[in-house]
Amino acid sequence: MAGKETKFLNLDEVDVEVDNIVIKLDQIEHKLTPITLRDWIANTKMMQELRAGSGDMEAEANVIINMITRSFKTLTADMLKDMPLVKLNKILEFARSHNGEKTADEEVEAEAASHPLAVPAAAPPVVDPALATLIERVAVQPISSPK
Repeated sequence: MAGKETKFLNLDEVDVEVDNIVIKLDQIEHKLTPITLRDWIANTKMMQELRAGSGDMEAEANVIINMITRSFKTLTADMLKDMPLVKLNKILEFARSHNGEKTADEEVEAEAASHPLAVPAAAPPVVDPALATLIERVAVQPISSPK
């Protein structure tokens, strides 16, 4: 056997910093924190519970708020609860598209679709259906703040 070339991936050199991913709210910049596998699992579990539909609007809103505050550690629930839903949706989509979460979701979907018994999936919605439902429900009734 001729000498095999060793393939090497040095994870210590992989840059996971996202210094250039920032949102600005009330003249304060909030830096995106890269999502960890633990955070991705927690977000996925929360979204599954949201899709199951408890019917509790405040619980559903808290899911969205928790997902956002995992990505932007300097944002608080109180800051987000007073924000228009359009901005909440923008922040959530911005975070998911820049912290690797969407990439992980897309890879899982691609692998599932390549399985020989996979049923072809419908085109993905522009906005997550659970989030769209939440936006519709909350737009009719304001979220109450904890007392």
